[in-house]
Amino acid sequence: GIYMDLDVVTLRPYLRVMNHSFVMGHEGVGGVYGLCNAVLVSAPNSPFVRLWIDFFAEAYDPAIWSMHSVKLPSMLGYLYPEHLTQVQHDAFFYPLWDRLQHLFRGSGDSFPNNIAMHLWESLSYDTYLANLSVAYIRKVDNNFNLAVRPSLSPPPPPT
Repeated sequence: GIYMDLDVVTLRPYLRVMNHSFVMGHEGVGGVYGLCNAVLVSAPNSPFVRLWIDFFAEAYDPAIWSMHSVKLPSMLGYLYPEHLTQVQHDAFFYPLWDRLQHLFRGSGDSFPNNIAMHLWESLSYDTYLANLSVAYIRKVDNNFNLAVRPSLSPPPPPT
């Protein structure tokens, strides 16, 4: 199955990652920040899920959210690589949270390797997402709008 946070937009089919026991994407080039949990692809009864659950309580720290959600799966992937397929950052998490302006105001990027795109809502909502509308997506040519525009329903006929 596929889990996606509500602020993840699918751009292309997941076919290239579907034949693995468990898949996570790098957060940052080479996984510099860890493995982001906003997109998870899993076969039924994945051994990696069991490992993550088994170590979760030990790693959990409510003051450091990324420890159990981003760092722990990265460490487990290092220790148990046979149970996890790691995909490059640009499969799900490009652009990263530090390049939101590139996503929502920039131009010239077609995201050729993205299967999905995480919108980093907690950081992008006030500035970019709060006033986003279908009309705006249709009218304004920026990286995000051009990437998602093909997924929109056709506009209604003029009245």
